[in-house]
Amino acid sequence: MMLALAAGWLALRADPPAYPRARVAWAFEVFKGNDPHREEILKKLHDESPTDGALCFYYGYAVLVRASAMEAGPKRTALIKEARGYVLQAQKSGYVQPLVELALGTFHEDGSFNVESFSPNRRVDACIKAAEKAFATRKYEDALRAYQDALAIDPTSYSATLFLGDVYFATNRPADAVRWFDKAIALNPNLETAHRYRGDALEKLGRSGEALDSFVAAVVADPYNRLPWNALTVVAQQRGYAVRFRAAPLPKADIKMEKGGCSIILPNEPGVLTVAYGTMRAAWIEKHRPKAVGDPHYRQSLEEEREVLGLVLESALAMAKSPEQKANPDREVALTETSFNELRQIANAGLLEPHILLTRANADLAQDYGPYREKHREQIAAYLRRFYLGLE
Repeated sequence: MMLALAAGWLALRADPPAYPRARVAWAFEVFKGNDPHREEILKKLHDESPTDGALCFYYGYAVLVRASAMEAGPKRTALIKEARGYVLQAQKSGYVQPLVELALGTFHEDGSFNVESFSPNRRVDACIKAAEKAFATRKYEDALRAYQDALAIDPTSYSATLFLGDVYFATNRPADAVRWFDKAIALNPNLETAHRYRGDALEKLGRSGEALDSFVAAVVADPYNRLPWNALTVVAQQRGYAVRFRAAPLPKADIKMEKGGCSIILPNEPGVLTVAYGTMRAAWIEKHRPKAVGDPHYRQSLEEEREVLGLVLESALAMAKSPEQKANPDREVALTETSFNELRQIANAGLLEPHILLTRANADLAQDYGPYREKHREQIAAYLRRFYLGLE
């Protein structure tokens, strides 16, 4: 939905609290809610603390949502430029939020904005855009009818199905919202948005365990998108989970393919483990060259990284216990001993592949994520629950 947030589940208070951090938390509640005076409240909070990045963002983003529903013309252009300034101010203040980049990428300096296409079917696309406009101005019944019109033409429209659920969520019917989010997930389980919206709706219903599963499923659907990670992290932190990526830092070295072989590209002042990792990668490629090298280009694969990292793990654990390490310590072995012990736990749990794809993926390895996800969703979710959220 074009910059339109799913409605929040938190009750709004009549007066803002006195303490600055509590005021930001209250602004967040207003930002995610459906109070008809939302923009006015956020403007007041911003004006009281104009240098607070979060308050700049909440107000600017809310205005951008309203501007997106306006007819094209000088007023909309001026409003977008003004609102975009607040979002830029939030960014310059150091405020970190994935929607900052989304807003700045969608709304341009000249006051124009990207017009999203929701369907190749022009009639469906027109219905959804009409519904979007109605939703942005809180004309929820009009939005509901327009989304239903879109689905009457194309029952397989993911966007119309997802956004119909969002209308129910915005009008405080979370059980109906979950039903439609489930339908959207059935249409395409590899898009993260329906999983994330479903998590919000389940939270509102008090079904916190199922909600967490949905936020995990959103990351499984699209781990290279910051939005699902942000949603999962916020919820996990609210529940007191000590979220963090595990088993890092670990050695990395690049490989350059050359005629007749490959060369290892090491960082400056590499430790013994980094050298071992690069050497083992080169040896693996030479051994498996027909499989490793597509014709004519080589691409690092999940299979390669899994096997090489496993060999480095064995070497690292042996080095850490060796007399040589005790007599003449290698800094890299000492620094990464704890990380490698964690990596051993991950490997023993059979979750080394999800670890690689979620924490070490580059452009090459990411290409293996889709095929892996199709057969191993549960393993990816298990990795997230145990080694990111810390749930045993």
